[in-house]
Amino acid sequence: MTSSHRAQTILKGDKEHEDDDGGYRGRPREHGTVREQAVDDIRMLRDFCDGMEYRSQFDDHRIFQTMGREGAVFIRFVRNCLSRQNIG
Repeated sequence: MTSSHRAQTILKGDKEHEDDDGGYRGRPREHGTVREQAVDDIRMLRDFCDGMEYRSQFDDHRIFQTMGREGAVFIRFVRNCLSRQNIG
């Protein structure tokens, strides 16, 4: 299964997080469609991950500790999604 296919499966399988108007709960829609917002979010997450990977070479653990504290809910969400798809 390709990463693109996995992402599509995860997004399609997680409809409980969409409102009736196509927006994500808890945040306003910034673009006309859910797909456009998802593409922007995916791009942002890839950029963030690239930056984290770059920073990891410097053994500066502060950003990773902060991510562990402030991003714990999101990290659990990601692990849960990946485990449901048997890819993590």
